[in-house]
Amino acid sequence: MFNKFRFWKKPYCLVLGGGGNKGVYQMGVWKALMEDHIRIEAIIGTSVGSVNAAFMASSDYKRVLDGWMNMDATDVFILPDSKLGRFTVLKEITKQILTKGGMDMSRFRQYISQFINEARIRKSGIDLGIVTFNINDLKPIEYFLENIPNGELISYVMASSGLPGLQPNIINDKLFADGGFYDVIPYNTARKRGYNRIIVVDISGIGHDKKDNNFGAETVFIKNSQDTGEIISFDHQVYERNVRMGYLDTRKAFGHYNSDKYFFRINRRTIRSIDKLLTDDAIFNQYSKYMSLTDTDDTGHHNRLNLVRRTLPPDKAIHRIPEAMLIECAAEVLNIDTLLHDNTNMLINEIKNRMNEIKSAEHSDKDTKNIFDKIQRFSKIINTALFAGNELIDIMLTEPEALKHLKFLSGFYPNLVPALIFLTIVEKL
Repeated sequence: MFNKFRFWKKPYCLVLGGGGNKGVYQMGVWKALMEDHIRIEAIIGTSVGSVNAAFMASSDYKRVLDGWMNMDATDVFILPDSKLGRFTVLKEITKQILTKGGMDMSRFRQYISQFINEARIRKSGIDLGIVTFNINDLKPIEYFLENIPNGELISYVMASSGLPGLQPNIINDKLFADGGFYDVIPYNTARKRGYNRIIVVDISGIGHDKKDNNFGAETVFIKNSQDTGEIISFDHQVYERNVRMGYLDTRKAFGHYNSDKYFFRINRRTIRSIDKLLTDDAIFNQYSKYMSLTDTDDTGHHNRLNLVRRTLPPDKAIHRIPEAMLIECAAEVLNIDTLLHDNTNMLINEIKNRMNEIKSAEHSDKDTKNIFDKIQRFSKIINTALFAGNELIDIMLTEPEALKHLKFLSGFYPNLVPALIFLTIVEKL
């Protein structure tokens, strides 16, 4: 599937890190790479990365993705009947580990065999490599396709995927354990193989990371922007989220978004619209109450954007597009999921919807007083209790007295002031 794309002049070596079921993230990476027509000449993986490397080299994305999304525990492990009760199940699993050297992985081998086409891989021209660890000799081994006997690829993939608690794989009377014991992200293997254009996919797996030789290489690093969950988990909602995360993280790594934590590309037209609103006299008078202005501050039209930038947290103030950071601050304060939208207008509309929910929510005077009292107490004693973003926005917009505490609160919520500024103009966008 990779080979038919010829739009990029030079191909990459793709390095896939290990991490158990976190590996579904790499399906999102695969989708993004295909959409960008990025040529891949080699794939090197450790643990689940070696499984996905073989999947990708087999070139059947939809089928592989369906395999991942439909996989459950019984496709991987031989488990006792759950009707026996939790204690009995745990007892039987423990017995497997103690008496057989780990849990039986024959079902997993059978399951992934459906999606690995060794004949197609050997004809593809893709340089496939896997990393494993020889237990008998206590040394790592890096295998490439030319070193793997015909018809035995699945055995070597399994040899790279032996997490602790699973039965070691046997090849030629040698026991093999998970490649993560040596290198969970086999970047150095790619360098030793002679590749200097490399895409590294780190899924936060547990293991030894030897990624230390990047001199003279053009490397694109892709890492999960959020938690990918447990190493062994069969939560399909988490799977779906991780696939989307892998897709968006990869697109960001290749320059599709000019945002920070969120995933959107703000265009010049939207920037001009925001700038026009921020410099308007009437609107400036509305949002300037949130800013710590002094008599010496230049509040002229030409300097208002600089004053707004000054309200951004340090990590966002340095960003080349402060308008995008205003949007992000508002989204973060309103607790909008970073993976929800990958379009500027859709994210702005989501912010508008959240604002409308806050405005339309029915609050009794007692509710408002309780929140306001909470803020007053918080400003008098440094408390670890935090507020929900919508509570803060609600009280700041409805209770003038709350502004007295804004400077203090912004020390704990650095996105609060820029969020309030953006919410002043959002309905006009």
